[in-house]
Amino acid sequence: MAQVPVRQAIHLLCAILKENGATEISAETFRLAKFNRDEATRPFWVLLFELLYFVKYKTVDEIPVKAIQDLSQEEIVVYVKREINRYGFTCHDFNTLPNDMSSGSRDLLLALGWLLCKESIIDQFMQRRGIDIGEDTALFHSLDKEASYKLANNNNWSNDPSEKVKYLLWLNGKLHSKMKQLYALQMEKTKYIHKIHESTQGVSTTPDRSHLSMLEVYLLRHPDALKKMLKLLDDDNKRLQNLLTWKQNHELFWKWMESVLDLKIKETEVVDKSRLSIPGDCVDEMNAAYSRLQRCISHYENQLEDLERLVFEKSSNISQVDLDELIKSIESEILFQETALSHNRSNTKMTSSSTRPRAYPKLAFYDQKKPGMANDFQNEKAALTNLESQVDLLTGKVVDLETILNKRQDNFKEELAKLSDQFRETIVVPPLSKKPLYYST
Repeated sequence: MAQVPVRQAIHLLCAILKENGATEISAETFRLAKFNRDEATRPFWVLLFELLYFVKYKTVDEIPVKAIQDLSQEEIVVYVKREINRYGFTCHDFNTLPNDMSSGSRDLLLALGWLLCKESIIDQFMQRRGIDIGEDTALFHSLDKEASYKLANNNNWSNDPSEKVKYLLWLNGKLHSKMKQLYALQMEKTKYIHKIHESTQGVSTTPDRSHLSMLEVYLLRHPDALKKMLKLLDDDNKRLQNLLTWKQNHELFWKWMESVLDLKIKETEVVDKSRLSIPGDCVDEMNAAYSRLQRCISHYENQLEDLERLVFEKSSNISQVDLDELIKSIESEILFQETALSHNRSNTKMTSSSTRPRAYPKLAFYDQKKPGMANDFQNEKAALTNLESQVDLLTGKVVDLETILNKRQDNFKEELAKLSDQFRETIVVPPLSKKPLYYST
């Protein structure tokens, strides 16, 4: 089959959507949405609402149509945003569209294309069952417009509990009686089906049967219903033919959608350049930093997943002995960190006390004519500055170690709290506080 133009492909998609229950939309609306015209916004919100309903319930019936009439514009927009985000479409431009359906038709068109591709909606249309002309009697009701059914409605509820109980007992008895009648009717239906098969033995319209079905006998006896059945079959054949044509020419629509995306990217780049001009070397540095950030995030995400998996395994398989050993290991780790911290502080104290003179500073005079004395004074001053920098560096390391120690203590306390919650009959006693081995400065 020869390929159709792009506009006809879009018109074909509109026909397929309408034939499967969606609200009618024209190819001109698609064209207006490509250029982000505001008048094409509301039809796409409505179409997305109906398609999301189809993805969830596999049909488009009167419920979404009534909901669109009853719900406000903001409620429809909020529902569509939440549902399509749940399926994985997290575009920032789409999520920031106004809730009054005033603008954003191009973003809605791109969201529609994403939903059609992601959920394979056209393929689901193809998998829907067509008209069955076998033994299914549900089609009789669609052929008979005069058939009507009324549900019993009792609004005369009494406030007396005894009356309510009596009414419920009466409903239970009525339901039991109706079930018996239904069983009797089912048996009678089976008897009539068997009689029809025997009476039409040797006459068939399909090779897999040697008799006529109930629907075929019904259509033979009711010529008006036969005309309605032929119309339904023609509509179903047209629907299937449109789906087949779409399957052969859907690449044209997706190429057109690529042009819509390219147009959006082009206009976005123009707007970004007009707002901010970034040098090329800064862009390279930003991209490199972004790549490093992504690698770090992925690295720590993997470590976090492994840690969560390990904690889950340990929490589900831990015993009392393992719990005691874990508490001992935590206590020993805390004691080791305290000892290491006190040792570093004592070394820092000794270093600072041994290098700095404890006597009063002496005032030394030197003669500018004697360069040796000036050089000695400069060397001593440089050495003193170097020692002060080393002391500051060691002090910073001590502060870092204290921070690490406090963080590990908090983590260990959280682990002990979680373990104590799992073993209600166990008492977790924290280690006694120890006096620091270093002098506070």
